[in-house]
Amino acid sequence: MTNPLKQSIVNDRLAEVNAKLKANPNDAQTLLTRAAVYRQMAKYAEAVADCTTVIQVQPNNVTAALE
Repeated sequence: MTNPLKQSIVNDRLAEVNAKLKANPNDAQTLLTRAAVYRQMAKYAEAVADCTTVIQVQPNNVTAALE
């Protein structure tokens, strides 16, 4: 990501999502949101890890399987 403003926004969003996950580490929607942020940051291994966690918590979560 080369745009400093966009990078700042993405970093802020990641911080927000991480704070939510501290309170509820297995919240599927928040994990999927973080996976999307990680994809924007080209952190694909982290995105896959979050989707895998969602599938473990909610095996029928189609969104996580498709991410």
